[in-house]
Amino acid sequence: MTHKVVICREPTCAARMIFLPTRNGSNMPIDADSVSADDVVFDPPRHVSHYATCKKPNRFGKGKKK
Repeated sequence: MTHKVVICREPTCAARMIFLPTRNGSNMPIDADSVSADDVVFDPPRHVSHYATCKKPNRFGKGKKK
């Protein structure tokens, strides 16, 4: 499976990330370096959530704070 790599929209971050579904079906932004080509579901022990590494993680998502 080929994952679509996107760039974080936060200008001070601009990291590469991939969206993977969680076990409950919502999409989670994952740091691209922690994802293998055959990964299909977010697995917390293996993948690094981009919310943990982004310089301004609260800027996007449900609790948008600009």
